[in-house]
Amino acid sequence: MSEWESVAKEFELPNFKYKRDARVQRMADEIARLQAELSKHYDVPRLQVVEDELVKVKAELQLLVKDRDYHIVENARLARVNEVYKSALELISAGVRPDGTYNRSREACEQLANEALKSGGCGKET
Repeated sequence: MSEWESVAKEFELPNFKYKRDARVQRMADEIARLQAELSKHYDVPRLQVVEDELVKVKAELQLLVKDRDYHIVENARLARVNEVYKSALELISAGVRPDGTYNRSREACEQLANEALKSGGCGKET
């Protein structure tokens, strides 16, 4: 049974008989001839090895790009967290007012510190 007859059977086309016309057959013969000619001039197994290695390198490159993109985003996030920490510490470390009182109470400083820690993903649950 030819390939086309098996396809016809698979799709339940009982009276379907496919015959290659002369043009299709010439094209198939030309492809076979060109493949044979190509294999004479080029080391086809070596080309396959090179192609396989290119596929591996492409996959590694995609992983590196994905990793780089992750680090770009993570660096931006950490820069924002650092700014929150810095502003919290600047407010907490503010000196005494001229009247001898502090700018922030201990409870306010604790709340500010907890908010800063939460924004960095390491704060305690309240």
